[in-house]
Amino acid sequence: MQQYQNVIQDKFGNVIVGASVAVYVYGTTTPATIYSGNGSGVLPSNTVTTNSLGEFAFYAANGRYSLSVSATNFVAENFTDFIMYDPADIGAVAASGVAFTPFGTIAATNVQNAIQEVVGDLSGSTGSSLVGFLQAGTSAQARTVQAKERDIVSVKDFGAVGDGVTDDTAAIVNALATGKDVMLPDGTYKLAPTSLQTISNNGYQRLFGEGNVTLSVVLASSINLFLFNGAVALENLTVNFNNGYARTAFKWAANAGNICIKDVRVSNLKDTDSTTGSITFWIIETGNTFEIDGVSASSMLKKGNGVIGDDAGSYNLIYVGGGSGSTQGSIQNVFVSEIHNIDASNQIIFEDTSSVYILTDSTDAKNRIEIHNVYGFNFGKRLIKIHASNVSIANVNGYSTEGDSLGVIGFNNAQGYGEKYGNVVNTASAYGLMESAFSSSAPKTTWKNLRASVQPGTKSGMSASSFGLLVLSNDTYVDGFWSDSQRDIAIGSSLQVIKNTSLKNVDLTINSTKANACTIHNTSDTTGFDGLTIEGVSATVDSAAPAASTAVIYLWDYLNGTTIKGRNLSISNVLVQTNGPLNSLGMNVKYCENVSVSDVKYLNTSGNSHYRLVDIENSVNVNVDDVTIEGTNQIGVFMKDCTGRNSVSRVYNQSASIFAVYNNNSSNVWVYGCNHDQVSGVTTATPQYSKNTVGTTASRPTTGLVSGYSQHFDTTLGKPIWWNGSVWKDAAGTTV
Repeated sequence: MQQYQNVIQDKFGNVIVGASVAVYVYGTTTPATIYSGNGSGVLPSNTVTTNSLGEFAFYAANGRYSLSVSATNFVAENFTDFIMYDPADIGAVAASGVAFTPFGTIAATNVQNAIQEVVGDLSGSTGSSLVGFLQAGTSAQARTVQAKERDIVSVKDFGAVGDGVTDDTAAIVNALATGKDVMLPDGTYKLAPTSLQTISNNGYQRLFGEGNVTLSVVLASSINLFLFNGAVALENLTVNFNNGYARTAFKWAANAGNICIKDVRVSNLKDTDSTTGSITFWIIETGNTFEIDGVSASSMLKKGNGVIGDDAGSYNLIYVGGGSGSTQGSIQNVFVSEIHNIDASNQIIFEDTSSVYILTDSTDAKNRIEIHNVYGFNFGKRLIKIHASNVSIANVNGYSTEGDSLGVIGFNNAQGYGEKYGNVVNTASAYGLMESAFSSSAPKTTWKNLRASVQPGTKSGMSASSFGLLVLSNDTYVDGFWSDSQRDIAIGSSLQVIKNTSLKNVDLTINSTKANACTIHNTSDTTGFDGLTIEGVSATVDSAAPAASTAVIYLWDYLNGTTIKGRNLSISNVLVQTNGPLNSLGMNVKYCENVSVSDVKYLNTSGNSHYRLVDIENSVNVNVDDVTIEGTNQIGVFMKDCTGRNSVSRVYNQSASIFAVYNNNSSNVWVYGCNHDQVSGVTTATPQYSKNTVGTTASRPTTGLVSGYSQHFDTTLGKPIWWNGSVWKDAAGTTV
């Protein structure tokens, strides 16, 4: 037996005095028995009247009732579901099989309620707090701030204990069933359901902690925790999985609405069921938007099944996918550490984990997804995996010392989900042990301001190679990339010729960790490229570089055979500074057609006579312009077995120990604007160089002249003249 007090207000928040409140047995018109005191004083009727404060009060047994409220100048309001439970009895009542659906939206066309939980009756006598609810229609009306505040219920009102020992699952589920925002006061709430808990409310609803709140989850193998059919928001919660299972912890169904996860911390997962995948936060993209701000995860372990690439044995912290269509949403401020696959001996292995995984289907052209501020330490296989279109990523940092990481950001394409495109990354860093810091097999990927310092992983099944950036599809644009990785930038695919790649503002450090000649280069299985622009490269080769043939740009060793594999290659604005090995190279290009190299500078501070700055072989139509070398080297521009029409101009290499320009068996190589004494490979049958000179009429050159190319500025005449094959002519065509 408990007391209940309620305030009746109109839709403007004004209390209604003299309203008549009739109490009936639930679902009938049978008057209920109500009391004036706690267990005594049966009232002569089932009706009470609101006082000058708009309040009414009565005592009744725990149970379920219907109310009818009427007042002067107001149409009667019937509240079909009025439940009154002593908080201590809620668990028992629910266990008895009585349906527990305590609250819906108040229609309140003319009146509306405001709930007050009180201690004592109106006269001030001592009593116990009671939980009372009204339920009626679904119309929404303007409400006072005080009335809105009463839309929050506490799980303690539904019998939750929060001691970390008592199973509070039913209390939390029942509170959520009200459709109201649900507050968890300070405490540890044990969740130990034996089956999936489905919350079917529509609309937006919050489940939030007030203070220091922990959900202590204890699940059997392959048990899912919550399925939300509405937009239930999670806020200010700590979730501890107690080194146990969680197949899917929190899942939002299709068409749930605008989903919010804010300031949620998860830890201590150890799911040893390798026959399934595990997901902590799963949002079906169909009909949903999402806002995720502040998720941290630590010590999240999943037993793998030994098969890379399948679902069984995989783990995802935040997963958006499993439906169809486009979606909009944002993910920011994600912090993760120690997320791994493990084997039966609890040893970390290389398999399938992701901290953020977005997978949308072929109808995702209108995706608008932003991912900002993601930080991972020992994050497992992937920090961010994207198999979707139109995703914008910024401010990401991944660091792996464990050696089980594939990479920090990876974009996938096709595989039955349609072509993905339009993804952008701005400002991301990768450090430690991983296979490829950044990679994309999706076309139209933009990378800006990347930093990578990575070396190969250490786990079984991983590659012995490590890449800063892998370009695996068309129309890739890179602007701003620093790397001292084992291999810096690799371009190529076994599936297609890679088209239209642009690399700008690349800064490379070549040190003792560098694999032989693996800076900017092709992948080992490439089918070739068509359209590669490299503009703005600064490279430093230190004295500890491991291989004599290390090159800043190395495009030939992986071109598979002796046929042309690369087309339309443009390299410009390159600076190489070296104190490195004797035979270090600036660039080495082979099996390419239509090659343009311009504005290349080389500074040798080692004192050694280094190898070749520009080395181009077995290529067609090569043009090299404006090469400047400071310090000693052996050959400035080396060309071998090139065909088509080739030219070299303006090579400044006075300290070359062998030649500034050296041609080895290439045809139609035209060399001009160079020091004649520093050019080699000339034959009398095919003139292969010319020189521009300045001097008097008497000092005009007489050897090595090329018709139409050799130019002499005659200081005696005060004008330039050209050799036509037999005589000198001026610009007017007059023999001079």
